[in-house]
Amino acid sequence: MKTLNKQVTLVPQYMNKFSCIGSECEDSCCSGWKVTIDQPTYKKYKKSRHIELKELFDKNIIRNRSNPSEADYAKIKLDKGGNCPFLSEEKLCRVQMNLGEENLSTTCTTYPRSNHLIDGIIERSLTLSCPEAARLALLEPNGIEFDEVENAVESNIFISKKFKGDSPANNGKPAQYFWELRFFTIQLLQNRNYSIEDRLVILGMFLKKVQEIISLNKVNDIPQIIGQYVKVIDEGSLRKELDNIPTQNRIQMKLTKAIIDRRFLDGVNSPRFIECLKESLMGMGYITNASMSEVTDKYNHAFETYYSTFLSRT
Repeated sequence: MKTLNKQVTLVPQYMNKFSCIGSECEDSCCSGWKVTIDQPTYKKYKKSRHIELKELFDKNIIRNRSNPSEADYAKIKLDKGGNCPFLSEEKLCRVQMNLGEENLSTTCTTYPRSNHLIDGIIERSLTLSCPEAARLALLEPNGIEFDEVENAVESNIFISKKFKGDSPANNGKPAQYFWELRFFTIQLLQNRNYSIEDRLVILGMFLKKVQEIISLNKVNDIPQIIGQYVKVIDEGSLRKELDNIPTQNRIQMKLTKAIIDRRFLDGVNSPRFIECLKESLMGMGYITNASMSEVTDKYNHAFETYYSTFLSRT
């Protein structure tokens, strides 16, 4: 009897509930972004004799002539509206409907799933640009919990990132303390004795301190810094300092708008993102000739009425 090789996999529990909701989704992962085609899939499409799809394949699958790789061998040419030409009127994939999921490209099969190989363990997650994935991950009342399971090795699994912490190449570098830094960060973010805002402030202070000692070539001081922060968090000695940090909603509003403007300068192709952004800005009265005082008042109302209620449960 043949023995199957096993692979240890770390899976967040919310992934067990995920399945694509297809045409019921308020957005589409088949619009507004580059869809790469791997070489084996490209060859399948070029050999296809499917009556409906052959012409679409020939017209819309374009070879990558600049530094092609097996994973990024070609791409799908989007239509004028930024949509995948294989998307049906019901927002379903014609390739999957006619040829089956096994004929999708690696990109289309994988999204919104993400796989990282960390010290021999596959860590799985969902990309939160998918609305259904975001709902499952962010609205789970008990927070994100993980299961460690053994699965049969998948030969076609796409690993987007790999990291080996005990590599000799990491000696004397911050990566040497990857697990210590990661464990501290997770512990802090899960510590509900502090508000989420305070947790993020503490994490920012901690990372700033770590960066300072890295700049001074004192990487081996990282465990000491972690120990110091664990102590002050447990003792609560930072609470008074955190409570004295003033809330400056006007600055928050200006910073948020600056980040949004920067995002648009970098290019935004998602109609759904633009629609949500417009609704948010209109809701806060961020329109031509509106005073910053008026906008800030509406921002405060939205924060207290909706956002802070959600944050109090995280």
